[in-house]
Amino acid sequence: MKETEKNIIIGYKVGDLIAGIFSLGFVVLALLVMDKDGTSFWVTLIFFGICSSVLLWQFINPKNRFIGKNSAEAKLIREKKFKHLYNTNGLFNYTEKGFELTLNGKLTKTDWDEVKRIIAYKIDLLATDEICLFVDIDENRSFEIGESTKGWFVFVHNIKDQFPEINKSWEFDIAIPPFERTETELYNRDKAFAKKALKK
Repeated sequence: MKETEKNIIIGYKVGDLIAGIFSLGFVVLALLVMDKDGTSFWVTLIFFGICSSVLLWQFINPKNRFIGKNSAEAKLIREKKFKHLYNTNGLFNYTEKGFELTLNGKLTKTDWDEVKRIIAYKIDLLATDEICLFVDIDENRSFEIGESTKGWFVFVHNIKDQFPEINKSWEFDIAIPPFERTETELYNRDKAFAKKALKK
């Protein structure tokens, strides 16, 4: 088998291995000491047999290859995944004047100058926070995306380029305080037009 065909697993859970061995032990114990005609024998055999199979399969599967969490190879894989995530357009297709996005099952084209408002907010997900954007285009078009959305990084980069009014460090500002919902308006077309009019 070629090395490239292997499923690389970064680190492994010792708890899964221990639980799998204990489950296998219950299967062996059931086979050795329990009455094979009783219902409890079959329930024990099936339950712990399935548990041990599921838990131990990742360790005995020849297609899996384990590498240490802190190994150079693991760091390289994480960097490659991050670079892909950071540079992918994800849900978006970009045009000269704007972007395309599928909203409610329908491909929608939006020019940057059609965007009315962009509101950034942070939600508490208990263990972590997620920064999100609400993009208001018109009465029939709006959408929300979060950091976990494919294409997030490219979209955020593009809105900073398209709307110079947006504070370049807004992501850091909204992250504090942690584990609390925060919200801020990044862009408002009406306010931007009013500022431009005043400068003239």
